[in-house]
Amino acid sequence: MIDRFSWRTYDLRSLLPENWRTSFLRLAKGATAKTLLPHSVTSREGDPNLRIPVLTVNGIVLRDLLPWLYRLYRGLFKDLAQLGTPELVFCAEKDLYGAVLNVQCGTAMRYECHVD
Repeated sequence: MIDRFSWRTYDLRSLLPENWRTSFLRLAKGATAKTLLPHSVTSREGDPNLRIPVLTVNGIVLRDLLPWLYRLYRGLFKDLAQLGTPELVFCAEKDLYGAVLNVQCGTAMRYECHVD
């Protein structure tokens, strides 16, 4: 049996605090620069020598500074994801890797092609 790809959208803006954009921008300004080495089993990058520069805010920082987003990630967002699949949906066990913020500046930055 071939699984079909499905796409769902939800307008959840009414659940976000009034200053959510400002909060994200402030958080993004504190992002940490690092270089991804795409060697994990979830990576879909083809070049083993590839180095990808990224800016990121880890899940612990995000949890502590945007607790409303963390609650949505562990609650409603997970529940909505579950509606799209018969397989059980789980959040990351470690907050460090859960809801994170990746920041791209300009056209040279991107994130690793991967599957979750």
